[in-house]
Amino acid sequence: MVTTSVPVLILFQRCTSFSGRTMGLFEEYNTNREPLQEEEHKMDNFDKKVDITKNIKMLEWLKTELVSSVAALFRALLKGTRETILDALTNIILISYLLGRRLGMSFARIDLHLESKIRVNIDEGHQSEKWYGDLSELLRHLDACRPERKRREHFE
Repeated sequence: MVTTSVPVLILFQRCTSFSGRTMGLFEEYNTNREPLQEEEHKMDNFDKKVDITKNIKMLEWLKTELVSSVAALFRALLKGTRETILDALTNIILISYLLGRRLGMSFARIDLHLESKIRVNIDEGHQSEKWYGDLSELLRHLDACRPERKRREHFE
């Protein structure tokens, strides 16, 4: 069995998490260069591999952040302030959107699916809706925000 060693350059990037922690992401790059005529084809494949690797690392990082944010929410519920609870909740929402995006779903599709789920739960008589009317209120909030979002997108 013949093995070849390929020189690899490992770059360490620092990323700041949504909770303020700094964590590192490793990226590997092949430092060998093929002859000029094959280099363009090899680089296309290399770029695709790097992109896939970056996407996988980002997915893992987002999953870790989601779990950390849920833990932060539980801690905040025990002994936190309203501000720390709000911070944890918004981190969970933000990370959920980004995770969906990395998995190939648009933000608009996530919004539409959320609205659909809210309507289904209202129709099925979810306990939160029966006791407090939370789902109807959330649906009214999302409907009220929609024209503002469209106006904002128009100017961007």
